[in-house]
Amino acid sequence: MSLNVKPLATVTAISPVPKNLAKGSPLPLPIAEKLLDRLSSDDDFRALFLKNPRAALSFVGHAEADMLDRRDGPWSCMACDSLPEKMMFVDSRDAFRKHLTTQSNQFIFRL
Repeated sequence: MSLNVKPLATVTAISPVPKNLAKGSPLPLPIAEKLLDRLSSDDDFRALFLKNPRAALSFVGHAEADMLDRRDGPWSCMACDSLPEKMMFVDSRDAFRKHLTTQSNQFIFRL
């Protein structure tokens, strides 16, 4: 199965990042839930997340990831070489959810 991900256009101008949307801002709860659902069950999504966290966040409906004038956002600190096993996301969902929705950095997936 292949994920249908829309490509991000080439960024030609970068606008200042609003403070409430700064790099590493917490994710809205519905986006964190969708992200955890996919990371705990969908191998294609996990591969997309490893390759391009911004595209993965866009896929689960995070509008910031679609803003072409945004260079930084939560995706900026989600890059990693590997992810925890799917069961780890299931077993530790509450801890992941809390971190994703309250912390200002998202280095949570770096192992």
